Amino acid sequence: MIETYKLTEEDIRNANAYVPLATKMEFVRYVAERCFDQLEISTNNGGKDKNSPLPSCYKVNTDKKTRYLMAALVGLYLGKKFKREEEKTEHNPDPDKWLMAIDEYDIYAGGHIFDQLNRMKNNVELRDKCFDIQADYSDLKYRLESDIKGLLGAMNDSASRLMAYIELASSPDEIKKAMDAMTENQEMLDQYLAGRDANLDHAIAELENDLPEENSER
Repeated sequence: MIETYKLTEEDIRNANAYVPLATKMEFVRYVAERCFDQLEISTNNGGKDKNSPLPSCYKVNTDKKTRYLMAALVGLYLGKKFKREEEKTEHNPDPDKWLMAIDEYDIYAGGHIFDQLNRMKNNVELRDKCFDIQADYSDLKYRLESDIKGLLGAMNDSASRLMAYIELASSPDEIKKAMDAMTENQEMLDQYLAGRDANLDHAIAELENDLPEENSER
């Protein structure tokens, strides 16, 4: 049986019912871009030796997202310190400051802390404070989810990924060869069109010479 956290009336009294917008957005900007898993994919053009890598696409890492949101509730609203996935050490001077450790997450989630907050509303003295905390936390959660959705759409944009694939698949030499080939083909087309027009002009001139004069007898 895991250890769980018991929310107290004192926790609610000391909690922040409102987190300033600047603080919210600092949290959102820091966390949103860290909520993705990168997927490596490739295309097969007919055999195992013909795999071509494609630009990466991304999906939301719901594990990290959930732990970040729990860290926001515990750190920003309840004002408590929490154990992070990686702590700051000499060899790790810049760890993720908002990613709550999994076992720490289980302590709060296992105690159903959001349900505990709901049950605190039965306390007339704390009722309004509980509603305010939940409303402000919902605002932060909405902002984070909106940022994640926007980033995911941009990173998985089809046109951008196609251009990235072209750049990935083509070296500068290959691009130059393609441009030279296009120039050569254009020159050949221009020569063909010029020759065709000259031959047509010659044929028209000969046809005009063969036509009888208007005043000639029939």
